[in-house]
Amino acid sequence: MTQLFLYGLFMDIEALASMGLSPEVKGKALLTDYRIQVADRATLVPAKDSTAYGLLVCLTEPEVELLYSSPSVAAYQRSEIEVTLMDNGGSEAAIVYNLPPMAVGSDVNRVYASDLARLVRKLEFPSSYAHEIEVSA
Repeated sequence: MTQLFLYGLFMDIEALASMGLSPEVKGKALLTDYRIQVADRATLVPAKDSTAYGLLVCLTEPEVELLYSSPSVAAYQRSEIEVTLMDNGGSEAAIVYNLPPMAVGSDVNRVYASDLARLVRKLEFPSSYAHEIEVSA
């Protein structure tokens, strides 16, 4: 199993299930010194003293490949990170898929940002995080 940190609309477990994936949710997590940036889709960018929130999930490697095989996420690159679990403060190694800096667009997809802010509220992440996403739109 591959442990992934999901931070955009891929945090919608029901949507993942509709794609035929069976994620095992490990819990809500945060990544320090990064912030979310919404352009066409979400990406994480280094930002000292910032925090990005997401879900720590486990998927099989074939499921990971399926998830990131769509043309809309083909430019995302895999890297290793350490996240902090929100329920117990424990540190966990994870894989994250992120856009390289030169691939981040400047046009904001307002529908995506609105949907993501709604999902962030549904998952009960801090309301300030949902507001940060909305303001970026």
